[in-house]
Amino acid sequence: MAQAKSDAQQRQSATLPRQMPNPEGRQEDCLQINYHPQGLINLRNSGDVSKIMSRHFGTALPQEANRFSVSGDRRALWLGPDESLLMCADQDAAELHRTLGTQLTDQHFQLTLLSDALAVYELNGPYVREILAKGCALDLHVSVFRPGQCAQSSLDRASVTLMCEARNSFRLICRTSFADYVETWLKDAAIEYGYSVRNRLK
Repeated sequence: MAQAKSDAQQRQSATLPRQMPNPEGRQEDCLQINYHPQGLINLRNSGDVSKIMSRHFGTALPQEANRFSVSGDRRALWLGPDESLLMCADQDAAELHRTLGTQLTDQHFQLTLLSDALAVYELNGPYVREILAKGCALDLHVSVFRPGQCAQSSLDRASVTLMCEARNSFRLICRTSFADYVETWLKDAAIEYGYSVRNRLK
């Protein structure tokens, strides 16, 4: 006979409401939390693949550490000297994985489809940096962590990758197994400003 899940196994984010108004009524201060399904592919390579990536992905891999390049809705994130994370529309990931796998056959490479393994949250609001700084050791001051930069770090107990899209706009990538924890943490950290969750990981 199947047993009900223990409290520890149930979604913790549901213990907090989807919306929490700003205590002082300033709607513009609220943190917007949006789970956004994305296609994600990990690429490890040792050779020059800039022409292949520009032609078939839309942008070359970033050459500078902790940066990401942009082409429309696609992003290529620097994770290490020979490692990148490719972000695209969720519905494009499988075909892109096949295409790049075919085009890179003359290279020493590894491509891994991670769309189901990672969750992506879009975070927007004037206090997004202050909220993230409550649990992240990175220096998130606007003069240090600028648009176009990304970095791997931790948010309290969860490993995350942060991307700065604009002054008050970030993307946070975490393992799907930690998504409920991350969403709960974000809501709790944003209570003093107010928050709104527009979508939620199933």
